Amino acid sequence: MLISTVVLIILFFATMSMVGKIQGTARVVNYAGLVRGKTQRIIKMEDAGQEEDAMIDDVAAFIDGLRNGSDSLNLVRLDDYAFQSKMEELDDYFQSLEQEIYLVREKGYENSEIIAKSEQFSRSVTKRPDWRRLIRREKHLP
Repeated sequence: MLISTVVLIILFFATMSMVGKIQGTARVVNYAGLVRGKTQRIIKMEDAGQEEDAMIDDVAAFIDGLRNGSDSLNLVRLDDYAFQSKMEELDDYFQSLEQEIYLVREKGYENSEIIAKSEQFSRSVTKRPDWRRLIRREKHLP
């Protein structure tokens, strides 16, 4: 009876640990979607002349959290080379887009490449590999 109780307690804690990892990796998928959605909103607002520094900071924090994990966002770092490589690429695209946003503020969107760069960014985000497949590789999802 004592052995059964100990085994059940160990299984309980192992299950709770796995649930925590699944929740963390599910957040990765959600934040990846937020990066795309918020970036599109930033471009719309900036093109309309409304500066969105707070949203730019949010997206930068989301990308950093996706790359490195984040306690404040409750994101785990996925130690998958393909995923991390794509996150680095995403970060590079966003930094380029951010520089274009500052150019829009100076010269107006008509005198910039903001539309083309935002389309390129959107394509790069939608071309991300299947997030579930990458996360499943981490053995956190069935």
